[in-house]
Amino acid sequence: MNIIRISILSILSLIAVTLPVISQTVVARYEFTGDSAASTDTDVSSVASDLTVGAGIPALVYGQGNPNPGAFVDSTDISSSQANVLANNEYWEFSVTPTGSFNLTQLSFDHRSINNLGAGSSFFVRSSVDSFASDLASYAGGSFGWTERTVDLTGGGFDSLASVTFRLYGVSQFSILGRGFALDNVELQANAVPEPSALILSASALIILTFMRSRQYQRKP
Repeated sequence: MNIIRISILSILSLIAVTLPVISQTVVARYEFTGDSAASTDTDVSSVASDLTVGAGIPALVYGQGNPNPGAFVDSTDISSSQANVLANNEYWEFSVTPTGSFNLTQLSFDHRSINNLGAGSSFFVRSSVDSFASDLASYAGGSFGWTERTVDLTGGGFDSLASVTFRLYGVSQFSILGRGFALDNVELQANAVPEPSALILSASALIILTFMRSRQYQRKP
């Protein structure tokens, strides 16, 4: 009985040591410190692009104060309907390309209006998974204060992608020039997926150990 118990403990220990761990990691992060739109993530299994703007937004404009002296980016003079925002390519955009394999889990960001955008203003998110055809999430966009948003990406076709691009849009119902949104703390999280070779190695080690243990028991009188 003691030999069997020791064998079981050995197998469980080998499982703990050899099975690859699925770990949560940040694959893109944009904080805009020092007026930089480069990702500050440190993940080695992916490459994140700089955050850029669509043709309908002239340039990234940097601001300060989230919290002071934290940096953010904003856009002004955006369109007053979702149809026009889409037609005019008014969005912020970034892409992530894995060098390993991962499943995306969550996109988060802060946003606020930079003036009174009016009733009916909104903020929405799309991705290249469906060629930017539908909203992953949409929010009322008329608040002056910073609001943190979180988009759940699990179970939505964001597993083991070759690459993915996200676009963030704003719609303003305000009738004067200068209307727009500010954006900060954009972060994309993922679960790293173990390589098949690692799983095969772990399974092979378990099979060999079990076989050796069974042979050992058979030889005992």
